[in-house]
Amino acid sequence: MRTVIATARRGHAGLFGFAVVMAAATVVLAVVALFDQRTLLDAPLWLKPIKFTVSFTLYGATLAWMLGQLRVPAPPPRPPRRERRCHDRQGFLIMATSFSTHRWGAAAAP
Repeated sequence: MRTVIATARRGHAGLFGFAVVMAAATVVLAVVALFDQRTLLDAPLWLKPIKFTVSFTLYGATLAWMLGQLRVPAPPPRPPRRERRCHDRQGFLIMATSFSTHRWGAAAAP
């Protein structure tokens, strides 16, 4: 059991934290449901929020665990310096032309 929790925590810490918070909210809502006997259309008022927190807990914990099962792939090799510089220039030209056409279009509009 400890390895499953450790794998889930390692898989995605934020998602694991979300699952823990939802589990705590489930417990709180269950206690509230015991003391608050109101109903809506003959169903306990707190049943729907409890169902949501249970489903979010199970989904978050399962997804965090599954992400922990993945092997981290090796990063792709970096392109040569000359190629990176060329890509940087192309990106700058695309950004500059899109910005300038946006500005000219705004100036031409009444």
